[in-house]
Amino acid sequence: MPRYAPKMTEADLVATIQAFGARHDLEEEWEATTAEEILIAGLMEGLFTGVLDDVRKIQFDFENTEVERFVTFDSGVTVALISAGGDWEVPLCFAIYYDGKRFRGYVPTDGNVFNRTLKQAYGNADEDEDNADALKHFGVDSYYGLEPDFTKVLADIASRIEAKGEFGGAPAAVNPAAALRKQLRDTEPDLKAMTEITPDLVMVTAMPAAGGSYFTLKLKHSGRELTRAEADKVVGIPAKFTRYEMSSGEYTWYAPNGMGSRWTAGAMEKAGFTIDPESYLQDYQVRIIRI
Repeated sequence: MPRYAPKMTEADLVATIQAFGARHDLEEEWEATTAEEILIAGLMEGLFTGVLDDVRKIQFDFENTEVERFVTFDSGVTVALISAGGDWEVPLCFAIYYDGKRFRGYVPTDGNVFNRTLKQAYGNADEDEDNADALKHFGVDSYYGLEPDFTKVLADIASRIEAKGEFGGAPAAVNPAAALRKQLRDTEPDLKAMTEITPDLVMVTAMPAAGGSYFTLKLKHSGRELTRAEADKVVGIPAKFTRYEMSSGEYTWYAPNGMGSRWTAGAMEKAGFTIDPESYLQDYQVRIIRI
């Protein structure tokens, strides 16, 4: 049964992918800006639902995903050729294309390398089962060393995805939440020029912890986490809190032992800081177990 896609150039497909990335805020979450990065991030996040529904007919993992190339066929159809597989698997090839409404996927059979009998990437079954399938379908005693024949792979894709109509333009790229965050970032105070960052500019996120509680700092204007360099400039934090540097390089302030996050929020509020609504406030409780 044929599949259909509008005629579109590589630039059209790239623009459509980038619009998808913008709508799903993949630059913010994954630092994905290129079409290749967006495809990989979207697959890892499970956002390309149409693609996943199509390609999951074959069992394989997305641990190692690469965009091999963009291909425009003589028909005018353009696809992204992807290879993916876990460390234990022989990579599988599939195509991602835009059908005019959403992204779809297609796993070619000709030239592709996977266990035809079990419909899964080589490496998932017992070695004897994979080798038996490799002998039956590829004429070799072992699946080790098998690689896709890209000429046959592309010919299969070209024969199955037919051109229908013309590309009508990429969907809107606007993500309202992402646009608001960008606007806030673009208009936030110039913290680099400040020698001190005062409590009125900062928001405290108070959270419970084993033995007490802790807090982290956000910029009140945009809600983003303060960098370590910015946190070094913050003044007015009560001396009763102890600062620790996390493995990520960010700072966390711990309350005295036994003080819950509600106490921490109250102490920081008295010092002039705003409390983040996302704080989880609770009193510290000691459970006594009688033996």
